Amino acid sequence: MGSGVRVALVHDWLTGMRGGERCLEVFAELFPAADLFTLLHVPGSVAPAIERRRITTSFIQRLPAAATRYRQYLPLFPAAIARFDLRGYDLVLSSSHCVAKGVRVGRGTLHVSYCYTPMRYVWDLYDDYFGPRSGSGPLVRTAMPAVAAALRRWDRRTSAGVHHFVAISEHVARRIRRCYGREADVIHPPVDVARFDVAVGRIEQPLDRRRGRDEKGHRHDAAYHRERFDTVARMPGQERQPGQQSDEPPREAATMVPARPSSRHPRQ
Repeated sequence: MGSGVRVALVHDWLTGMRGGERCLEVFAELFPAADLFTLLHVPGSVAPAIERRRITTSFIQRLPAAATRYRQYLPLFPAAIARFDLRGYDLVLSSSHCVAKGVRVGRGTLHVSYCYTPMRYVWDLYDDYFGPRSGSGPLVRTAMPAVAAALRRWDRRTSAGVHHFVAISEHVARRIRRCYGREADVIHPPVDVARFDVAVGRIEQPLDRRRGRDEKGHRHDAAYHRERFDTVARMPGQERQPGQQSDEPPREAATMVPARPSSRHPRQ
């Protein structure tokens, strides 16, 4: 992607280095000049590659106890994400498991959403967060069915503002199809292979991040992810055709087991 292209990254919130933030860290490396927009940022909570860029937050940042109890403001998230002004950017890459994909983009801006799941709190995992065994109080459990229904309508409606969905797995691609009626390409998240050892007798050699390929020829390097996102960015409005398959992860990966924490990617 050319150096003159203006890129904005949009992420739900920055409060710690979890799976989504590890992907965001790679996006920050791929697009070092990109601005970052997020609902909430706890300074020092994420990797330096994320911390050192220009970060714009929403009004959620200024609400009481937002740094630790931000999820209680869930009904306000759609309004907060909609207030970001992304006019003037050529590409908006949203990194979304909640509302980031609902950001509004300017005319002529390409919006690609790397989707970990449709809003988890109101779709598949609603009971985990707001069901009888979730620990939520009776007032929350009474109010949430109506709130969740409104959030699902918003989530489905704003999916139309995404030009191209990219899912982290075929399973999530099916969720996107079921919830949004949209097709999604699949780009599996980057993996820090230094955290893994290979089971003896199953794989002759480990994945080598420096070479960027495993022994079967599958690529895992940052350049591979840049090429995949550049390919998506060149195809606005084009969806994957029925029956077309995405790259599958190497089967050998199933035999790798965590070996030790990494300083860059600590075990959660």
